[in-house]
Amino acid sequence: MKQLKAKLCLLIGFCVLVLSSCNMYDGKRPSDYENSTWVAETENGVVFSIQVAEDRKTTGLIFINDEVINVDIYFDFGSGIAVERADKDGSEEMYIIKYGKCKFKPDKCTVTDIEWGEKDQQFSDIKKLVFAREDLT
Repeated sequence: MKQLKAKLCLLIGFCVLVLSSCNMYDGKRPSDYENSTWVAETENGVVFSIQVAEDRKTTGLIFINDEVINVDIYFDFGSGIAVERADKDGSEEMYIIKYGKCKFKPDKCTVTDIEWGEKDQQFSDIKKLVFAREDLT
């Protein structure tokens, strides 16, 4: 009986280790599609664009009226996204999106539960962003 319990514990531990090392979103995030652009246009005319280079570095642009903001985009190992100003001016508040929850599809990325940065409350009425993929190849 002790041997059975020991083997069962070892099996459970092995399963937990294997499952916890899996990244279930690998291959689904926009950063996994090299040479692509993802665009979301809001109702009030703000355009968010994500560019993915060959090395999977993810950058972007936000177009607001006549202003263009260069951004760096980070996808975590789960479903999270953060958007940070690329031209960091030394201020502590660099995030445009501190956190957002993504739902990934091969040609679409929907961001909800958006927590906007303190400097960027002009976006606070935007509750959801839907990015559509445009391949550049």
